[in-house]
Amino acid sequence: MSFLVLKELKKRLEEGFCHALLEKKDNLREAPRLYIGQLPPKEGSKPPSEAVDKKDNDYPFILIRSISGDLSNDATGQPVYNFNVALIIGIYSQESYESYQDGVQIVSDTLDKSLLIINQYEYWGNSHFALDHDMSWGYGLGKTIDPYACGLQTDAPYFLVVLNLSFSQFLKLPKVEIQYLV
Repeated sequence: MSFLVLKELKKRLEEGFCHALLEKKDNLREAPRLYIGQLPPKEGSKPPSEAVDKKDNDYPFILIRSISGDLSNDATGQPVYNFNVALIIGIYSQESYESYQDGVQIVSDTLDKSLLIINQYEYWGNSHFALDHDMSWGYGLGKTIDPYACGLQTDAPYFLVVLNLSFSQFLKLPKVEIQYLV
């Protein structure tokens, strides 16, 4: 069921961004590209007929990735399924200062809009999971995080922010008495 949360995140973000496109250089407006799991292969890693356009590198992207989870008990002993998701919001940025600064602005705007869209909803994954509205984010990948493991497939020159979300589901498990043979 946790994959339903990922699909619903993608769908709701796509809907939200189609109504509020991001401002880019030259007064162009567009929505970020959304992916579950990882970015598609970069140019040169696909056959020429399927190669990605060079301009695609300038578009903001949002990777939706499950990062961890656990099964624990709440204070009453009821089992709770906790599921953590990272939204990796980024842009491929050229080396010059001017392009990098534009990348920072686009990523920051994308983060702000994503927070507004996500906070509109309490329940996710066909209402099986509740969103914990205590969210955190940090700029860049920590030194201990491998870019390939995050779905980026390369280590530079990205500018990005990682938004951490948590979802919970209270499980209704039937109590089963154990029958002992005597």
